[in-house]
Amino acid sequence: DKSGAARERLEQIVWPEIRKMVREDTESLAEQGHRVCVLEAAVLFEAGWDDMVQESWVVLAPRKMVVERVVERDGRSEEAVEAILDAQMSNKERLVRADLVISTHSSVGSRDGQVRKAVDGLLSRVTTCFPDAKL
Repeated sequence: DKSGAARERLEQIVWPEIRKMVREDTESLAEQGHRVCVLEAAVLFEAGWDDMVQESWVVLAPRKMVVERVVERDGRSEEAVEAILDAQMSNKERLVRADLVISTHSSVGSRDGQVRKAVDGLLSRVTTCFPDAKL
């Protein structure tokens, strides 16, 4: 469809530029001695940026919950949010590619506990910022 083709053209222009910016930022952070850099990107896998990270973490929530949160946060219609989600990789596909999954199905406290545990584990494993990544 027309909007899908337009989105793809935009992605072909924007994604390489974002990749370049991420590479520059992570190189700078590594030079400054930072051991960890977080790249938050809803389209990490779709854009092919997962080759720039040592670990891919995926945060999952039920689709209905995601739609409700985005409608409330951004003021978009449910239909608009559904269309955005339809254009993204499915949760099932993300799960296959994830090194770690954080679930937001339950309480905020549970989610926060998962994040704390994951960060502690990451800090125990990583000695330098992106030593093996292909930047």
